[in-house]
Order: sequence, then structure tokens, then C-alpha cells
Amino acid sequence: VLAAFPSCVVLGFTLGSALGIGADSSLAVVRLVAAMASSNVVPLDVALGLVLGANLGSGLLAVLTTARSAVSVRQVTVGNLLFKALGVALVTPFVGLWVRYAQPQLPNQTHGVVLFHLAFNIVISVGFIGLTQWVAKLVTRMLPVPPQPVGTSRPHHLDPSALST
Repeated sequence: VLAAFPSCVVLGFTLGSALGIGADSSLAVVRLVAAMASSNVVPLDVALGLVLGANLGSGLLAVLTTARSAVSVRQVTVGNLLFKALGVALVTPFVGLWVRYAQPQLPNQTHGVVLFHLAFNIVISVGFIGLTQWVAKLVTRMLPVPPQPVGTSRPHHLDPSALST
């Protein structure tokens, strides 16, 4: 199926997202894609799109698995997904530059795919660290913590026998 893919990065990251969710690991998808790219099963630009999709899929999986969790837990996973989505949106236009300029400097396509995954994660980690407070405020507005009714707050982590003393 993947060999029939046209050379389309957007289509690659759509399928990569599904693979990332299904595999429960972006790194597992990256390793699979690296093997397929080195065997010329998929073109390199599609492989890099699949890598971006796997990263996006891992963020989406975290949101899905915490959907019934407390709001404070969901805020973290939604913020993570926002960073990954922003990273994918910013990096996608530069996939062609990676293929044209970085890949020829590397020994093979396996290295290119794995290093692209590493570079993507480093870029979003370092590049977005200054945005964490802004994203935290945005996520808090998107998913506000419901207020506790007055008088219903009590310690939840104490031994019940300690409450009577």
C-alpha cells in the first residue's frame, strides 16, 4: 500500500499519524519507515512525512488515552499535541530542503529518516520552550479546571484514621 503512495508529504503524515496511534510509539514507526525508505519501498519525502505523522499521532494518542482523566491531566496532553501540531506545520514546508541538502551528506536513507526524527524533536523542544507559558495559558482557557464547591474540599491523601485526631 505504501509503495503506491505518490510523493506527497501531507498524505504521508496523515498515514503516519494513524500508524503512530496504532503502533503506540512514534519511534517504532520511524524505525519501520527508515527500513522502508532504505529499501526504496517509499520515496524519502513520503518517509519524512510519515515521520512527522508518527510524531503527531503519538501526541494524538496521548490526548485520546487521557480523554476521561482529570482536566489537569488532559491539559498537559493537549498542550503537547499543540506543540507537535505547530512543529509539523512549521517543518513540513522544509522537507524538500532536507531531501535536497541534508540527505546527500548522510551515508544512507536510514540515517536520514532517523536523524530527521531526532532533528524534528530537538527543534520543537528547543524552539518552543519559550512558548510554554503562552501555551499553558491557552490550554487553561480551552480546558478550564472546574471550581470546587465551597466546603467540599477535604484532604484526599491522608490516612482515614489520621482525620479523626
